Amino acid sequence: MWLSAGMEQQVRRDPEVTVVFRRRQHTVPLAVTVAVFLIAMAGSLAAQPTVSGKVTAAIFFGLFIVLGIGLWLLLNRRRDRIDVTGDAITRRRGGGGVELTLSRRQGDCLRLVPRLRDHGFSATDRLTIVGSGETMSLFGFSPHAVTHACEARGWRFGDGTREQAALDLSRLLEAGLLAEAAQLVDLFGPYDADAGPDATTSLGAAALEAYADELARTDRTAARTAYRRAASAQRSYAAFATSGGEGAARMAEADRLDAKGSA
Repeated sequence: MWLSAGMEQQVRRDPEVTVVFRRRQHTVPLAVTVAVFLIAMAGSLAAQPTVSGKVTAAIFFGLFIVLGIGLWLLLNRRRDRIDVTGDAITRRRGGGGVELTLSRRQGDCLRLVPRLRDHGFSATDRLTIVGSGETMSLFGFSPHAVTHACEARGWRFGDGTREQAALDLSRLLEAGLLAEAAQLVDLFGPYDADAGPDATTSLGAAALEAYADELARTDRTAARTAYRRAASAQRSYAAFATSGGEGAARMAEADRLDAKGSA
């Protein structure tokens, strides 16, 4: 598979494993620091009237530049990495220790969940096997490089089965990760599964309502929008009712969510 020059710096391909390295850290601060010292060196050299003064200035500023580059090399000597094989995706610390493994035994359908920044909630890009409940943080990694590495080893990306997707959403709700749950509904919904044993409320509507309840404490306008999204998800769910009574109960729930959004 073709890889861009920038990606090649992050990816190493062996016969058995594709390794994706974490991006190098502190590169921009280093570049700024080196540029400042080079400018200062140039000014000092121009101001020095003697050869010995110029040599001293060059040594002084050159030493700081070398130290800065050396520190950058030390910090990036052991970068975290993700090892991808046909059977597993493993995130390892710089020293080689395993942080998390996604195994093909958990399924073979991957999902890349983009970073989340919404009303004070934040989450980095995440990789998961749909239905596994395991989520690998891609903080510091190129999601594009990770995606290419996984596809090169035979993994596929998709939404999985309806039951698998519902299981992931249910686990987020149980863990209280409401912003992440709402993000799944927005990106991969609708989730027209039952939120409870009475088959009245959809799982997607329940996730959006829970998130709206949380938003209502700090941002009533955003909460109203989330309630309206929940009502829309609920109406989608009502369309799958198998009886008139069931459909009426589901529509009543949608009306209740609309009312919360209008309050």
